[in-house]
Amino acid sequence: MFTLINKCSYAVWPASLTTSTNATLPTTGLILMSGKTSTVTAPDTWSGSFWGRTDCNIDSATEKFSCVAGNCRSGKLARNGKGPEQPTTLAHFSLSGDGGLDFYNVSVVDGFNVPILVVPVGGFGKNCSSTGCPVDLNNECPTHLRVCNKSKVVACQGVCSALKLKPFCCVKYSYPETCELRSYSLVFKRACPDAYSYPYDYGTKTFSCSSESYGIIFCPFSKKKTLLDNPFRFFVILILVSVVIGFVLKCYWYPAQHVYY
Repeated sequence: MFTLINKCSYAVWPASLTTSTNATLPTTGLILMSGKTSTVTAPDTWSGSFWGRTDCNIDSATEKFSCVAGNCRSGKLARNGKGPEQPTTLAHFSLSGDGGLDFYNVSVVDGFNVPILVVPVGGFGKNCSSTGCPVDLNNECPTHLRVCNKSKVVACQGVCSALKLKPFCCVKYSYPETCELRSYSLVFKRACPDAYSYPYDYGTKTFSCSSESYGIIFCPFSKKKTLLDNPFRFFVILILVSVVIGFVLKCYWYPAQHVYY
């Protein structure tokens, strides 16, 4: 079972793509509002990917559904057999593989749009731990790789799809010794060392686990609101400073009382 959790401050439209031939999921697309959770039951031998579509809407004229990032080109909320358009953060799974273990990893090779963390629940295994790209790479995205919607950066393209240069796409360089980590991929790799960041990223391990359930968390480390995030934060800060100054004056500058005998 997969538990999809949206900790983003915005809505995410999760989608899935099945690669196994004899096991499918009951749903291929849904909407997950901020703070909401949904579960998807998967067959024991399921293999495929999950991703989060972002900045989605329905065209009022055509009634077609589309997203700025992670779009499926189906025109509907359900994926209907079509994979995601780049750039998209992808979580890959292969259940009940060698030794009865589940194998999983997160990839930003084809770009990034939303932070994702995969968390095995109550599982065991040598590499049974959380993995993903939990950092918002949109904030670090080089200018010419950015995908924007109304001046807001909503995704970061993979260097191959953006520049279409052979060295970055590993065309004619299709073996590990020559398809190496390059400057643009290094931005992704430094921020998310556990995620696959470029072709032949063999230094990144695929995680394996025996678990009944996996959590897929969007924006896992979303900032929690504090007093200073209040719309009236200027006045909050002013009050806090006044309290501190008053305490200092009372302790150190208030005239000492004299005791007479």
